[in-house]
Amino acid sequence: MSKDLIRLMHALFLPGAEACQGAPWSPSMDVYRSPAGWLVKFDLAGVRAEDIELDVLGSRMVVRGVRRDPRAGRGAEKQ
Repeated sequence: MSKDLIRLMHALFLPGAEACQGAPWSPSMDVYRSPAGWLVKFDLAGVRAEDIELDVLGSRMVVRGVRRDPRAGRGAEKQ
């Protein structure tokens, strides 16, 4: 990967990552550059599409969501 591309990735994604330091869950993601723009793929197993909110603010992308545990609704207690 070229140094310019690495610097661009740092400029785009590190400020947002630093803001999420205290986040309880930080899913894995892959970032690709294509001729049409950027493609970002998140590992969001167990998260329904309707429970995800995506905001793009300038060069910052914020993903919020709810990961539900289906067992918690059936009397199970989280330890």
